[in-house]
Amino acid sequence: MEQALITRFGDRSFLLTTKDGRLLCIAPGPPDEVRTYFAKQAHAATDGGRVAIGRPQPGPGGGVHSYEEALNALELADRLDLDEP
Repeated sequence: MEQALITRFGDRSFLLTTKDGRLLCIAPGPPDEVRTYFAKQAHAATDGGRVAIGRPQPGPGGGVHSYEEALNALELADRLDLDEP
C-alpha cells in the first residue's frame, strides 16, 4: 500500500499504519484524490474488504475524530449488513 501511494503521489505527507487490525491512512487536507485512491487500493488488497473514510477535521485531534467517524461508518455498515465496500 505504501509503495502504491508513493508511486502515485510521490513524497507527500501521509501516514500509513495499522490499528486494531485495520489499515489506516492519514492524509492532510485536500485533494481527496489521496483518500479515494487509498480506499480503492485497500478494498482491492483486502479482497473486497469494507473501507470507510472519515472527513478531514481541523486541529491536532483531527486525525482521531476522523478515525472515529470512519469506525462509526464501518459499524453502521455492519449493522445494516451492507454488501457494498
